[in-house]
Amino acid sequence: MLPSNIGGGCDHAHYQTDHSLASRRPSAGDATGLAQEESRTWSELIRDALRQYLASCRWQRLRQWGAETAERLGLKTEADLQRLLDEVRAGRRKTKG
Repeated sequence: MLPSNIGGGCDHAHYQTDHSLASRRPSAGDATGLAQEESRTWSELIRDALRQYLASCRWQRLRQWGAETAERLGLKTEADLQRLLDEVRAGRRKTKG
């Protein structure tokens, strides 16, 4: 299981600057209008947005954890990872045999 403290919090500030398509911040009015367009309630729209944000945070933490683990293990290429997996699997076969 992914440790909850790996990678810190979810920092999406860079998305607001690097990937912004709008020149202004979204507002509650935007959410209300979008909810009406999609025939959803405002609450449903916000719940869905929160679910997506939390999933994005989990993926960000997982990627950070993976990068830190790869660095700690000295894995730089997929070949390095495959070699490690082969070693671990070979060790398991020996202990089960």
